[in-house]
Amino acid sequence: MRVIRVVAALAVVSASLVVLPCAARAQGGFMSQLKKRVKDKVQQKAEQATDSVTDAALKCVVGDNACIQKAQSAGQPVAVVNAQGQRVSSADSAKAMGSAGGATAPPVGPPAGPTAAGVDTHNDFTAGTRVIAERDFASATVGDFPRDMELGQGNMEIASWNGRKFLRTTSYSEFALPLPEVLPERFTLEFDFSGGWDAHASFAPPNAPEGIGGDVTCSLSGDAEITPSAGAKSGSNIGDLHGQLIHCQVMADSNYVKIYINGKRAGQTPNAPLGRFNKIFFKLTASDNEPAYIGNIRVAAGGRDMYDALSTEGRFTTHGILFATGSAAIDPASSATLTQIGQMLQQHSDLKLEIDGHTDNVGSAASNQALSDQRAAAVTQYLASNFKIDASRLTSKGYGASKPVAPNTTADGRQQNRRVELVKM
Repeated sequence: MRVIRVVAALAVVSASLVVLPCAARAQGGFMSQLKKRVKDKVQQKAEQATDSVTDAALKCVVGDNACIQKAQSAGQPVAVVNAQGQRVSSADSAKAMGSAGGATAPPVGPPAGPTAAGVDTHNDFTAGTRVIAERDFASATVGDFPRDMELGQGNMEIASWNGRKFLRTTSYSEFALPLPEVLPERFTLEFDFSGGWDAHASFAPPNAPEGIGGDVTCSLSGDAEITPSAGAKSGSNIGDLHGQLIHCQVMADSNYVKIYINGKRAGQTPNAPLGRFNKIFFKLTASDNEPAYIGNIRVAAGGRDMYDALSTEGRFTTHGILFATGSAAIDPASSATLTQIGQMLQQHSDLKLEIDGHTDNVGSAASNQALSDQRAAAVTQYLASNFKIDASRLTSKGYGASKPVAPNTTADGRQQNRRVELVKM
């Protein structure tokens, strides 16, 4: 029922991932370097088990329930430590959080958005306007590996965790997401990740031509990297994110690639020839003690220029305006799309828009109608307030699930139906 973020893509290949281990051996250099990196990461984690936690989160000693409760009330990350200031195990941390009355698992999804007035305008991620593929695993069978994806190696299964379903692994694992088409020049990829250490997404198969391919990486340590096999590498660290479910976003326009964690841009490079294929390859690092979870994978094609579409067709559809589940509170990740709309209205003073809200058919017709009304109104209010747009130029209307653009019988179809449309008046 929520207007979703349009997914970002990563590239893939026509060769079957079932033969991935053999192909990886054929590729040599790049994959062997990656696996060595993974092995080194595992060793590094073991060596750092007694290291002090970073200052990015508030350190609360085991048993100090007041400290944990205070941090959670303020929305601040918590690092549970022992009396010597060293991080405790994941199990002990979860137990301590539970004893304090806090969450025993990382929060689901990106942080819930504030009201429209609190949207962060520093995020320049703009989701693609046409969904290519989406996997939220809601209908997948717990304990199975998804039949519409391809396993390369590792121990992976669908697990129900914190009220949602994720693809879970307890070892280094590889899998591929087949796409119905080759990725376009402009695309976006988004996914949620927690546990383990790193999530890597590759855009090309191991046997791609030399100089094509590479990884984007998001990690719980706060590292985000773009590492092409040729061209310029880019990345940074945004702070310790252990104990959180992070949202990783990638935006590609030809060889210009940007990466974000939780809406913050952490890297960009203008020359990363990652390739365009019809699969996306994922690699996760995890262990029995620190399983990794990945879900809510969305890939979308970059869209047309917004004003051109309104001028020629009279309407423009966006999946880049996001809301908290079951709410009209705008998610901070919507800021780039809202800024794009606001600036367009400022630049074209004669333009008048009707903001239309649409949902899928999950839930009652009455609740969908009310929610779509409220969300369309919230977008209108945000544009008028934050970009000083005269109220006479904006109106809003909700349509609930009455105007689907795709069948609601599939996850991809429901995702396309959850949308905001701009209609020229």
